[in-house]
Amino acid sequence: MSRARILRQGAGGIFLLTFMAVFTFADYTYEDQPYVSQMASVSESEDAQEQEPSIEPPDDGEKEVAQAVLVGTVSHTEEWENNRNSFNVYCRDSGEEQWLRAPDVYWSGEKFCLSAVVSGKNQPSMIKVRIEDSPYETTLRRKRGIWEGALFDNSMINRWGRDGKERLQFVFSAAIDGNHCEDMQQVTVDDLHKYWLMHRKE
Repeated sequence: MSRARILRQGAGGIFLLTFMAVFTFADYTYEDQPYVSQMASVSESEDAQEQEPSIEPPDDGEKEVAQAVLVGTVSHTEEWENNRNSFNVYCRDSGEEQWLRAPDVYWSGEKFCLSAVVSGKNQPSMIKVRIEDSPYETTLRRKRGIWEGALFDNSMINRWGRDGKERLQFVFSAAIDGNHCEDMQQVTVDDLHKYWLMHRKE
C-alpha cells in the first residue's frame, strides 16, 4: 500500500513532493523464519536420513536342514590292540621292522569293534554293518547316545590273509530322515605271521 501527498505553494509553482511509502508484509517477516533456522532444519533432515536404520529383507521362514550323514569306524578290542603293540615291540627288538603292524592291520579271526556317528534331523532305528563279499553282518544299537557293536565268528579264524595282506571292506548302512545312507571303511588283514603262542583270537 502507498500514499503520496502533493503540496502546491505560491505562484512560483513550487512543488513539494513528499512521497511516503509504507510496505507491509502480513504473512512473512524476517523475524518469523530467519535463514539460520532454515539451514538448521535442512541439516536435521539430513541427519534423520543418515540415522535411518537399514531395512532387513523379510524372513522367508526357511531354515537350514541338517544333512543326513553316516560315518562308521572299525577298531581293535583293547586286548587285540595290546597284542598289536606287543608284536611291534618284538619286531623292533628283533630287527624285523618291515613287519610292523599299523593300527588298521588285523589278524584273521580278531573281533572287529564297530561304531558309528549319525548326523541328521532324526536318529535311525538301527545301523547295519556287513563285510562286503562275505556272509558276515551285524546290527549296531544305540547305547548312551553312541552306536556300537561287534562282529566275530569262529569261521573268520584263518579265513583271510594267510598268504599276505588282504583288504576287507565294511559297509555301514542306515535309513536317516527317509534317506538311505552308506559309509565304507577298509581294513587290512595280515595273517602271514600268526600271533605267536596265542591259543584263541576272539
